[in-house]
Amino acid sequence: MGGKYFIQGFRGTGKTSLLRYYVYKHQPKGSFRKLILFKSSIDEDHRIALSKETGAEWVETDSGKMEISQDFKSSWKWFVLHQIGQMLIDNPSIVSNHEDIEAFLSLLGLSGKTTVEKVLGVFPKLTSGNISVSGNVGLLKAELSADFVSNDKSKAIVPLRAVVIAAEKRLIRLCFTSRLIIGFDELEAFYSDSSKFTRDLCMVRDLLFVVDHYNQLFLETSTDVFLIAAVRSEVLFSMKSHGQEIERAVHDRGVTLSWHHHSRSIDHPLLNVIRSKLKASGVAGDDVLLKLMPKKISDRNIDQVLLDSSFFKPRDLVWRFTLIQDAFPNKDFISEQMFNSVETTYSQKMWSEIEYELSATYSAEQVAAIKMILSGFWRYFTLDQLLEHMQAQAKISINVAKFRDSKDISELLHNLYRLGAIGNDFRLDERGRRRQNRWIFRNEPDLLINKQMALNSALWRTLGAKTLHGRSV
Repeated sequence: MGGKYFIQGFRGTGKTSLLRYYVYKHQPKGSFRKLILFKSSIDEDHRIALSKETGAEWVETDSGKMEISQDFKSSWKWFVLHQIGQMLIDNPSIVSNHEDIEAFLSLLGLSGKTTVEKVLGVFPKLTSGNISVSGNVGLLKAELSADFVSNDKSKAIVPLRAVVIAAEKRLIRLCFTSRLIIGFDELEAFYSDSSKFTRDLCMVRDLLFVVDHYNQLFLETSTDVFLIAAVRSEVLFSMKSHGQEIERAVHDRGVTLSWHHHSRSIDHPLLNVIRSKLKASGVAGDDVLLKLMPKKISDRNIDQVLLDSSFFKPRDLVWRFTLIQDAFPNKDFISEQMFNSVETTYSQKMWSEIEYELSATYSAEQVAAIKMILSGFWRYFTLDQLLEHMQAQAKISINVAKFRDSKDISELLHNLYRLGAIGNDFRLDERGRRRQNRWIFRNEPDLLINKQMALNSALWRTLGAKTLHGRSV
């Protein structure tokens, strides 16, 4: 990955696999690597406590809008330094100049000489941006100089920012015997509650800023420490819509994990991954994929069946094969009937994935309204037909009525397009012999909402999509 240290992509594209592959490939020694899972390791209790300690401030997101924001950067810097310090305690051989370890650990309250009051044992307890320390105050005073707010022989109150800067200066003096790699995964935010959602977006945003800051610092100072983070595309998109400026750094110093391709074929990279897996499992033959399944299903090429209904994600393909395997454990060939038998369950899983991605932008009630809007609707439709359908649904559902009145339908359609749930399918001549298909999978960046749209066939079963005799537009 070279100078890249961000991985972005939709859920199910393989971000975690790529992150772990990179970390383990570039640092096979367990004592020199660490993986931190934001969603699992930083639980709600930590987030609540950290949010209360950090406080809030008003920020201008654009020329006419002010909103409350929080800055977690110093806390995340402390967290990263704390992880490095803990790794040093567990294995001092990580560095060669042991005489410099003690001062670094003391600044973080990890040496026993200096005690820092912490929130649930992880983050420092803050009061207006300051932390209370006790123990060897003389060491801190020498390191921080004029940054003391108040002090006596055994206690001091100092700015967290100042402690972090001092610890960074000590860190870059350490001589690591091998590259230290810390990976961050599960960078999630869910719209379960607007205040929690904004808080979590700020926390993820600032962690990404810190990863970027430290990698630049370590590069400039030849410090052999490397940070890498994987984040969902929908979370980044929500940050952008909330005025958070981090996506440029992620774009410039990251890779986007996507299996989208202009042309679909039996030799698509995703299908070649399946082939490699089959070969590793002992399947032999000229084409191990076609050895296990037919070339066509209901007059559709097998690559069309597998790829278009998988949203071009490895996880979705694996799910479909797993469903078939569970239903027919003793079969050694996948027939058309076997594909069809799991279609409903597979369709439900695909919609669950769409709901999961939507949860980074919409509340649970709004996601439920979106499902109702699409349920029982046409497989192929125009904007006018959708608006008419929503009008009818709003009469029987308060969620749909609220959604229709508060949300931009054009924005919803573009969001659904970006997730692969809908695309364009319209004719180019009067008889419909020539048609235009536009999907995000084919690297078509935008939905044409003034043209006929189509619901992804993988969702037809679970949403009860209706067949229209002929595609009229």
